[in-house]
This record gives sequence, structure tokens and C-alpha cells, in this order.
Amino acid sequence: MSCPDQQTISAFADGELEAAQAVEVERHIAQCASCRQLVEELRWIDDRGRTALGAIHVGEPTAANVVWWKSPRQKWARPLTLAVAAALVLFLSIGIWIASSHLSGNSTAAAPHQVETATTTADSNRQPKESDDIAFEQWAAPYRELHIPLVSMEVAENYHPAAILPVLPADIERNH
Repeated sequence: MSCPDQQTISAFADGELEAAQAVEVERHIAQCASCRQLVEELRWIDDRGRTALGAIHVGEPTAANVVWWKSPRQKWARPLTLAVAAALVLFLSIGIWIASSHLSGNSTAAAPHQVETATTTADSNRQPKESDDIAFEQWAAPYRELHIPLVSMEVAENYHPAAILPVLPADIERNH
């Protein structure tokens, strides 16, 4: 008699075979030492697995350890609501700004480029005042005390200093 396949032996060890087939496998196991050893090992593994599963503590489900399923509609509901609210706030802000500029009669809000052009033309034609010279001298005084030599524009134009390489954090000495 030939040995049954491993799936049949495994089903026998688990008690999953029909009565007629189980009787045949049981007769074979009584005569075959290798199949008998395989059944014993499978039952031992099954027993160890059940013991290990029994040792795992399974508590009562609470709200903290229950995973609730969310439909795709629920996943998009909150971001969509926030986007609509943001758009509404934006439109209301623009509406209030436009209404307030029309009510106050502020023509500069309607055409800012006209005001900008007028001030640019006026600034380019004006003569420097004495107060501008005084302000510049106050600003320049600390720099003049440094005695930095003047450099001609040609020299400055052709100046190309070497690149400064970054210092990696591993190169920095740390004080602990």
C-alpha cells in the first residue's frame, strides 16, 4: 500500500476526513512509521499553536481600539466643506473691499497705476534736499570709520571670488 499524500495526512490529523477515508488512513498509519510520525508532529504543532493563541489576551472592544469604516463620501466631506467655507470667506472679503472702496469714493483703489506714475515722475524731477544729504552722511559714517579702500568699477566688475563650500554637520565640533 502506498502512503497517502501530505494533504490527506494533514486533513486526517485535523479530523477533517470523511469516516470511510479516515478509517483507511488510520489502517495505513498503524502499519507505516513515517506517516505515524508525520501525524504526531502535525498534532503537536496544532497543540502548540492553540496553546499560543490561548495565551494571547483579547480584551473587550472599546471605542479606542475599534477601527471604524468610513465610506469614500465621508472621507471627502470634511475637506470639501472646508474648501467651500474658504471660498465663501474669500468672496465675501473681496465684496466688502470693493463695496468699501466705492462707498468711500476712493479713486486710487480703482486705478493704482495712475498714482504710481505721478509719484515716479515727481520723484525723478525733484532736486536732492539738504536733509537727504544729512541722512546719507549719518548712514555712511560707521562705514567710513572702517577705512575700506575704494575699488574701481572695472576691478569690481571682474572680481570672481572662490566658491565658499558648505560645512557639513559632521565637520562641526560639538560641545556636550
